[in-house]
Amino acid sequence: MAEKNGVQASHADLAAAIFAGDRGAERDLVTRLTTPLRLMLRVQRVPIEEREDMLQESLIVLLKRLRTIPLQNAENVEAFLEATVRNLRIGQWRRRDRRDQLLGAYADDVTPSSELSPEVHLDASTLSQFVRDAVSSLRQKRDQQLIREHYLDDVDKPELCARLQVTEAHFDRILFNARQRLKALLLHARGNPE
Repeated sequence: MAEKNGVQASHADLAAAIFAGDRGAERDLVTRLTTPLRLMLRVQRVPIEEREDMLQESLIVLLKRLRTIPLQNAENVEAFLEATVRNLRIGQWRRRDRRDQLLGAYADDVTPSSELSPEVHLDASTLSQFVRDAVSSLRQKRDQQLIREHYLDDVDKPELCARLQVTEAHFDRILFNARQRLKALLLHARGNPE
């Protein structure tokens, strides 16, 4: 895709090919933009230790965009990339500012935590397996599925509601009851039935 009839493909041609699913066009565009992007990062005084990460992240953002939504003016690929770099830098500055503000406000209250001892780590691992076993021991398959997917697999509520064909209020009741049954099972397993 880099050349068509002896003429180098434009950024617009490459962008259109990427939207059409051409992985070769992606490689061509990345190859073409890597050197100018490195120069841009140097000119913008991005710290040297952050340049390669920002280069990769910027190119990933660009490719994701070109794969899913064509640019209104595909000739502006470089402008989009420059705006992406600027937005990523602003995001970095904001994260640093928030971290510095939190450290400034709570530095006296924060103490570094020591590494977990192997015994504590083992206990956490054992506890995790114990909870998973308890979830698997629930009598109702729906309870098992709901707790596993919602809490362990991070499936969001609207997706589970749609899959179970229930309203959000009904979902909350089902989840509450499943948690109560799990709690009773865990307490019974510990020898503390309520």
